[in-house]
Amino acid sequence: MFKSRIYALVETIPPAAKIYTEPKPVDGKDKPPTESEVIINRRAHALLDPAFPWHYAEAFAQLKQPLPGLVDEPWIKMAYDHILGRAINDDINEAQIFQHPKWETKRGFLESLLLLPDLRLDEVAGHAGISGITVLVYATLFFNVRDRLSDKLFMNELCYADARLVEFQPEYWNNAAPRDLMLRAAFNGDLQTVLDIFGAKTSPEAKPAETLAKRVKERILAGADFVVRAGGANSKVPVLDSARKLIVATEKYAPTKTGLGDDEIGLTAVGLSVGESIMATINGICENEQYNRLRAFQEAGNSHKN
Repeated sequence: MFKSRIYALVETIPPAAKIYTEPKPVDGKDKPPTESEVIINRRAHALLDPAFPWHYAEAFAQLKQPLPGLVDEPWIKMAYDHILGRAINDDINEAQIFQHPKWETKRGFLESLLLLPDLRLDEVAGHAGISGITVLVYATLFFNVRDRLSDKLFMNELCYADARLVEFQPEYWNNAAPRDLMLRAAFNGDLQTVLDIFGAKTSPEAKPAETLAKRVKERILAGADFVVRAGGANSKVPVLDSARKLIVATEKYAPTKTGLGDDEIGLTAVGLSVGESIMATINGICENEQYNRLRAFQEAGNSHKN
């Protein structure tokens, strides 16, 4: 559902509806919001709510008021009749299972698949192992995002509501909910990572150890570069420590002296197993802008120690 349509429908919500309304505390007491505050609150919440179609139908059903003539979306009408008990819809019941707290990870998996623009709904159904109609109902009533995948503010709310800085917390990997990890992988367009996190049985394309090693090193340096650019050069962030070790190991050892490739040394330095012959080089790293910035950061750290 497009933003323009959401704006139009929000204006028709009855004033008495208990939806998207936040009382404004005054002197420690709750004061009923003004009409203007109600409208602003409803717009602010509705524009970031992927389940807006369902909540819209629910607002009218709870008041037992008819839907406005402006509503021509069949799924909103279907939801309205379902909530009122006029026409119980089994497909809605099936889709609503994903809203149950016990299904949080499964919900995250389904929603992550829906965030991937190149994935058709029938392919989403195939990966999730559910019917196409269940995917369609869920994608229209409870996670209506397909028309707004290019809306940066909306996507940020869904995947990085607390900004990307959460990824650089020391215990991020251990503390992050699987649902959040999958949504962020989907945000980056990485279907395979979504499938791997969820535990789906797939046969990922095998890649040479050299390619994997290079990717890991590049991501460590890119992450550290981001922290430095964002002003965290003097902070205790794990990725900075990993980058320091990687740089030191790369500069200290040369393949001609040790017999080991730079990537094998570098990955060992950050605590990663060499594994199945992870051999690669870091060709051209001295010409890389991220490397130069981090090297300067490393030298500055060494000067403080001296």
